[in-house]
Amino acid sequence: MARVWIMWCAVIVWCGTAGAQELTFVRKEPPVGTVTGVVFDSLVSKQVLAGAQLWLEGTELTATSDATGRYRFDKVPVGSYTLTVLHPLLDSLGVPAPSRELTVIDKKEAVVPMGTPSEATVLGVLCAAQRVDSASGVLVGSVSERGTGVALEGASVMASWSLYTIGKAVGGLRQEVRTATSTTDASGTFRLCGVPVDVPVQLRTVALNGSTSVMETTLDGQYVGLRALRVEPARADEADATPAPLHGAPTAGASNAPLKASLTATVRTPGGRPISGVQTSVIGVRAGAISNDSGVVTLADVPTGTQVVEFRAIGYRPLRTRVSLRGRGVNRLDVTMDDRLLQLAPINVVSTLQRERFISEFDLRRKGGGGVYFDQEWIRQRKALAVNDMLAGVPGVKVVQYGYSSVVTFQRSMGVTSPGIDGCRPTYFVDGIRVGTDDAAFTIDHFVRPEEMYGMEVYKNVANAPAQYQSTTTSCGLILVWTKRKR
Repeated sequence: MARVWIMWCAVIVWCGTAGAQELTFVRKEPPVGTVTGVVFDSLVSKQVLAGAQLWLEGTELTATSDATGRYRFDKVPVGSYTLTVLHPLLDSLGVPAPSRELTVIDKKEAVVPMGTPSEATVLGVLCAAQRVDSASGVLVGSVSERGTGVALEGASVMASWSLYTIGKAVGGLRQEVRTATSTTDASGTFRLCGVPVDVPVQLRTVALNGSTSVMETTLDGQYVGLRALRVEPARADEADATPAPLHGAPTAGASNAPLKASLTATVRTPGGRPISGVQTSVIGVRAGAISNDSGVVTLADVPTGTQVVEFRAIGYRPLRTRVSLRGRGVNRLDVTMDDRLLQLAPINVVSTLQRERFISEFDLRRKGGGGVYFDQEWIRQRKALAVNDMLAGVPGVKVVQYGYSSVVTFQRSMGVTSPGIDGCRPTYFVDGIRVGTDDAAFTIDHFVRPEEMYGMEVYKNVANAPAQYQSTTTSCGLILVWTKRKR
């Protein structure tokens, strides 16, 4: 009996050992690889793009690019994937997120560089319905309320810029003001196509709450630009006023009374001495004044919100500054103008006998009559900020606001008319050369300032004008401007 018991125990022990070996079996891990790369911004910064989120579609794997634009995915199962880049920059542009196909191989590193869409791609997506030439781009941005950051829907954004052409084909010097407009959507986003890439552009924003904002910008040679615009929040005591539309046309049912503010500025030298005679104006608004002996200047009836104020004085560098204006109380501003003038290379101006003859003829015509004449003494006493301000007092001449500028019309039935403007448009000559065209937005203020003028002649009747300036294209009347060039 004893032998049988011992053999049985041996069998039991052997079976237990076999079972233990089967429980410790090791499972093999699935094959994996790594995905790395750099994200590049080919639209705005032309540098690596930090903070971009990358996603391998069909998985829950995500990565974020660091300050050097680098990203990394570890332990990615072997297979084929689509890698997509997400970034607020792309969201603001409203263009599809870029993606690339890739294959992950076991124990290998897949290097996949990523980037934003090209400028040509973005232009094609955003401005497909509009004709955009090689010198034009697109401005995309948002309008929000300053302080709160709330996106503003229904705000009007207008971009305006000037183009100049010189040559016989256009009759001397031709100036054309172009504009592009957009209205913000529910997210406060606007889009302006056809904006030039190489000239300054003025952006003017009018929100539904009546606040306005003005800024000057440029695309600096890039075809896609992003701008964040902010307007002041409307105060409770200003909320009932109705903003004026960008194009100057009254809105049905509106009070046609934009929110107004008053600005008082004190202009001084770097040493603290007040500067008198400083011509002060608000860019894009027909508002201006001149500082007194205490250097104080007051601008009334200026639209509320963010505005750009320009200061000019002989012997000082022109200065532009942005201010936020509220409609209640007086907005005050202290300004320091730099008296260190920019040194330019010498320019030799050669006087000609023809130039002398033009000035002599002006002096003779001024004494003889036949038109309305402005000499240097009259211009000095008037202290006008713009040429059109002087023309406003001439009988039969009307100065009206048109977009950002003011234009002059003669109250006659003949001549060139402009849509939305009563009367006809006169023809301008500066120092004997015809300037401007029949474009509705042309204004002499873009060419000459009052302090640069020697004199001006206004002929509402072409028959009374000098014969050399009469032609079939000047039936509305003539304005001759003479400047203070070397005589």
